[in-house]
Amino acid sequence: MHAALAHGDESISAEELATAIAAVQRAELLSQHASAAVESLTAAAPVRPIIAEALAPVLSESLRLPVIVTDEMPADLEVSPDSLPVAYLVQAHHADVAKRAPVGAVRGSVRLTIVRGKQHSTLTPEQVREALKDVQGWFFVTDGGSGPRGSVVIESVTVAANWCYPLLPVMPDPANSPYALGNEVARLIADGSLVTTPNGAPEMERVGPNGAPVPARALDTDCLSARVTDSATDDDGITVTVEADVSVEHRKAYADYRSVAHLADTESRLRHVEETVSSLVGSVVGALGRVRSAKVAGWGTGERNGRPVAVAHIRAEIMSGTGL
Repeated sequence: MHAALAHGDESISAEELATAIAAVQRAELLSQHASAAVESLTAAAPVRPIIAEALAPVLSESLRLPVIVTDEMPADLEVSPDSLPVAYLVQAHHADVAKRAPVGAVRGSVRLTIVRGKQHSTLTPEQVREALKDVQGWFFVTDGGSGPRGSVVIESVTVAANWCYPLLPVMPDPANSPYALGNEVARLIADGSLVTTPNGAPEMERVGPNGAPVPARALDTDCLSARVTDSATDDDGITVTVEADVSVEHRKAYADYRSVAHLADTESRLRHVEETVSSLVGSVVGALGRVRSAKVAGWGTGERNGRPVAVAHIRAEIMSGTGL
């Protein structure tokens, strides 16, 4: 309307212009109110401690003590001496969708608080960092303070997750991302065949049009095909079955390197692939979700760049959530 008036269209009356401007302002105000209402409802809703639920099993196993997930510390910390030490993983606020992070990731913070006797060992941020080193995500761990309280000692460590995955990450359309599995398997198989020199340094090779140096790998891999063969949704989430064909080719140029000499043997190579695929269980893959099961369902042969290659037929069940 403004553009039409600027070009001399006199058919638009002052009343019509005023009505249009008022309508826009009204819509903006209603949108602001709706956004504020959503934020208010979200803040008032009970916290779903999805970050704490994802990290608790890892921390419990690493620290070798029970970890209780909660949204607030209990007021009464009088605990039977026989049950000490005990840990609480507190997530007091809702998790948000992580920005500039992998799809399905969330961000937020939790506080790990340990109630222990004076005879028990001290909790340190370094212990928590070590426990989280293999967890997919980016964490900032700091000392949350400590001190005696009656007959027990209270120690805390704060974990700020710049991004991490909940147990069931929410993916936009997992059924349309089957190549995420095949590409991840191909990458992991190749990365597990890094070539090193006798002194332990990575062997480098030049690739690409510019001859950029990259670490050499004894296995050349590629995802030849991938497909979703089944998809089911229930109260727990979305489960997809993905099958992928990944070629595995041994590079004879590195057969004499001690670090990867075992991969020249066919049986060792097959075992390496099968162990790599099995290691995916529990991890989150691309835009698919968390892997519930993964295996090499069989082997075949194929062709890549005019050469015959072995082909691993991968099958995995992968689960994702339906909402935060």
